[in-house]
Amino acid sequence: MRVEESECRSKSGEVKQNIVITNSVEEMREHLISRHVDLELHKPSLTERVATFLMYNLSGEVVGYQRYTPSFPSASPGDGRQSNVRDRRYYNYVSSGKIGSFGVETFNLNVPCVFITEGVFDACRLTRRGLCAIAMLTNNPSSSMKNFLKLLGKPIVAVCDDDKAGMKLRNSGHYFETVQDGKDLGECSEEFVDYLVRKYCR
Repeated sequence: MRVEESECRSKSGEVKQNIVITNSVEEMREHLISRHVDLELHKPSLTERVATFLMYNLSGEVVGYQRYTPSFPSASPGDGRQSNVRDRRYYNYVSSGKIGSFGVETFNLNVPCVFITEGVFDACRLTRRGLCAIAMLTNNPSSSMKNFLKLLGKPIVAVCDDDKAGMKLRNSGHYFETVQDGKDLGECSEEFVDYLVRKYCR
């Protein structure tokens, strides 16, 4: 497994990004573990270059997936390739007319609350601790997704990035917490995760 620097175009010019190249399923497993994924809980489908995470609805039906390809660049608005969404690091698909998300498999009636995050790896930071966390895969959930959250019947805690996108996500929860230091939940300190556990889960 190796990390390389790649360039892509954006409105402001060339943007440098790190890409991760994995050459075996075992290297992909190691990479996901380094990003706090509980492989036994979420059971992603793995190849040497791609991890696929399933999305479920409240009936346990698979309704979509996120395909994660760490060797691909992240989307950069204005780079002229928005039509090639399948060539992005994160590609999401949900069946027409279906509502569901990643992390629903961590929900049970005994959880004190449900955390919502923007991304899969943000949610994994919490599910690895045995918490219920659902990735919205957007910072502005639709009315249908908000109704989906209401059906869970639990307090919703939005864990948001400290940016404009995070400002949108916070409106989807009963409570919200903002990750500091310009990082997202997947990259934050263990102390911040400890804080969330102490405040909402005890």
